[in-house]
Amino acid sequence: MVDPIEIVSQAMREDTQKINVVSHNVANVNSTGFKAQLASFPAERPLSETGTVAGAERRQSFNFSDGHLIKTGRNLDLAVTGNGFLALDDAQGKKQFTRNGSLAIDHEGYLVSAATGARIVGERGTLFIGDENVEIRRDGTFMRGQQSLGKLSLYQPLGEVTSVGQGIYQAQEYRQVEDGFSVIQGSLETSNVDIAAEMLQLMTTQKHFGLVQRYFVAYDEQLKNGISQIGK
Repeated sequence: MVDPIEIVSQAMREDTQKINVVSHNVANVNSTGFKAQLASFPAERPLSETGTVAGAERRQSFNFSDGHLIKTGRNLDLAVTGNGFLALDDAQGKKQFTRNGSLAIDHEGYLVSAATGARIVGERGTLFIGDENVEIRRDGTFMRGQQSLGKLSLYQPLGEVTSVGQGIYQAQEYRQVEDGFSVIQGSLETSNVDIAAEMLQLMTTQKHFGLVQRYFVAYDEQLKNGISQIGK
C-alpha cells in the first residue's frame, strides 16, 4: 500500500526543487550566454519494498535555444547563433562548453575565456592569437589581414549535460558542429531566461506547494482523530 504521507512529502520536495531552479534562473537573467535550467523528474515513480514512493532526484536539463544579441563593439567579444558551443580546455584536459563569448588573450598570447581564463579550443588545438587586432569571420576563422590564425571548433553537447557554473557545461558525449551556426564578432549572447515565464512558474509552484501543504495538515489531523477514536 502506498503511503499518502510519502506521496505528499515527495510532491513538496519536487516543488521545492522547482522553486530553487526558478530562483537560479532569475538570478542569472543578466549572465552572458546563460541557458535556463528546466525542472524535470522521472515520469514514473517506482515503489520501494515498504510500499513508499521511491525518491526521484531532479535531472539537470536545459533550454538551449538562442538568447538575444547585444552589440559591444569589442574585438574579442563574439556570439554564436544557431548550433554549437565554444569549447574550453579545462585543467584536466577535458572539454567544457559555453556560449559566453567574452574572450581575452592570456600572457602567452592564447585565446581564453575572459570569465575563467580557460583556453579556447580550435580545430588544431588551442588558438594562439597574439593580440586582439583580429577579424573573426562568421565561420569562426580568426584573421589578421590575409593571414589565418586559426578557426574555432564548435561542439554540441549530447546526452546528460551538467552545469558547472558561470554558464559552463560538461557532457560525456558531444559532437563537432560543422554547419548551422554563425559567429558574430563584436556582440554577445544574452541569457535566454524568459523572466515572465519564470515568474509564472514560481507562482504556480508556490500555489501547488500551499495546496499540498494544506492537504498534509488535514490528513495529519484526520489520522490523529482516528487514532484517538480507537483509543476510546
